[in-house]
Amino acid sequence: MIDLEASPLLHSLSAADVHQLRLATREEFYRADQVIYREGEEGMGLYVMRSGCVRITASISPTERRVLARAESGDCFGEAAVLDPERCWTMAVAEVDSAVFFIARAEVLRVLERAPQFALNLCRQMVRRGRAFDRRHLPEALEAERLALLGGFARSVVHDFKNPLTIIGLTVDMLDPASATPERLETGKARIRKQVDRLVHMIHEVLELVRGTRGSPGLALVDFPAFITQLVAELHPEVTARSIQIRLENPPPAVRLAVNVDRLTHLFCQLLQNAQDAMPGGGVIRLRFQVANGAVTAEIEDTGPGLAPEMAGRLFEPFVSQGKPHATGLGLSICKRIVEDHQGRIAARSEPGRGAVFAVTLPLAP
Repeated sequence: MIDLEASPLLHSLSAADVHQLRLATREEFYRADQVIYREGEEGMGLYVMRSGCVRITASISPTERRVLARAESGDCFGEAAVLDPERCWTMAVAEVDSAVFFIARAEVLRVLERAPQFALNLCRQMVRRGRAFDRRHLPEALEAERLALLGGFARSVVHDFKNPLTIIGLTVDMLDPASATPERLETGKARIRKQVDRLVHMIHEVLELVRGTRGSPGLALVDFPAFITQLVAELHPEVTARSIQIRLENPPPAVRLAVNVDRLTHLFCQLLQNAQDAMPGGGVIRLRFQVANGAVTAEIEDTGPGLAPEMAGRLFEPFVSQGKPHATGLGLSICKRIVEDHQGRIAARSEPGRGAVFAVTLPLAP
């Protein structure tokens, strides 16, 4: 238990100012768990702890209240409501039986006007409390943010893995050893192996992105029509299960590309998966192709709602997503890296009344 004069708040004040404050001070007592003031109430004055402990809390959500600080002997609280005419945004509750010195707001303001040292002491008390709050809660807030980001990242990866896993599941259901022919079993095994490889390369692309590294291209000559035909055939069970059709508006041009087949597969699978996600109730994905200036361009258009205008310039940035549930925006940034590693270009557009269109341009093999 301390006297008012022993409080750090009154250090270096003149005897006259201390005497004036003492005349305007009254002592108040609060039982454990008794409310001293509530959120939304008008600030009545400054409280200086004589004994006990007072808990200062604030509501951070409709269902959660957080302890901001605890005031003990010599500490003060309520100063923010004195200095700012806004109503209290915190609540003070006696944690144990407590005694406080109460100084009315008007008297505190009068002393502040003629005693700069009192204002300085008050500011120091607020700064110390703010630092204590930062030391206690900043690591907690950073950890919560890190876990939230990690959780969103994990959900995004799991979401992207669902498509190849769905194909594997559908293929397994079709491979009844009692009725399937040897040819069908071999086809099913090859399809499952293809999807497992796809999962492995998806993991590889994500790891390269988060590490900031770029792997060796590992280019090989690829027959473009055969690549597109095989890709559409592999995705057919998946899109059919989601009431979606893939339509080729014109045949893939008879050209060859120097590409990394696994990365090119990942690129087109990601774009086609995004198109499926844009049409949860089913729809049509249209593919069209053209050759010009030594490059082939493939356009993928869906019948979804299209792109938001404000997102057009940011779609390919990491961690930018157009409202897709559980997305972190890594898919398109990975697509951009793959295309750029092949010396190509990728762009997106959307016209009123139509879905999104993604255009991938890749150079032809010499």
